[in-house]
Amino acid sequence: MSTIGALTKRSDGSFLGTLNLKSYTGRTLFQPVGPKPSATAPDYRVFGAGDHGGRFEMGAAWIKTRADGQGTYVSVKIDYPELAAPIYATLGVMAGQDDPDVYAIIWNRPGDGRGAPGGDSFAGAVRTAEPLAATEEAFAGLEDEVARIGAPERPARGRGRIAAAGPEFAGPDAA
Repeated sequence: MSTIGALTKRSDGSFLGTLNLKSYTGRTLFQPVGPKPSATAPDYRVFGAGDHGGRFEMGAAWIKTRADGQGTYVSVKIDYPELAAPIYATLGVMAGQDDPDVYAIIWNRPGDGRGAPGGDSFAGAVRTAEPLAATEEAFAGLEDEVARIGAPERPARGRGRIAAAGPEFAGPDAA
């Protein structure tokens, strides 16, 4: 398993940080979706920052119950046109961090079950007490948070050139 990004949990229940992939390196936001229209709908929409100031949806995440029934974890699926296949990941505690609100995006090879006792490929994943509350204010204070976390080492690449123009991470309905 490899760490492909880092996120900080915000007080509104969203996660903000960076994702480092071959086809995209840049700011990433896990936005709570609010009331779910169905039991299988995602709990988070995952957004990336586009090349020209817009944002684009790049995946989804679900709060799931562990196979052993001992808590929950966040399962992530990243999928957008530049990827040959979806990327599956889990949010986990960032190694070497004392801050409990800093998480790693940990890549999972589908179906390999390596290192997972009892076939639970998410054994050891971060446990959440309750599904995180959704809010429409997840983008509030974005600039301060981005300044604190820092910009990516190289320019963001991805679907920004085909995403709608507008302020970066303007909101879930701005695309």
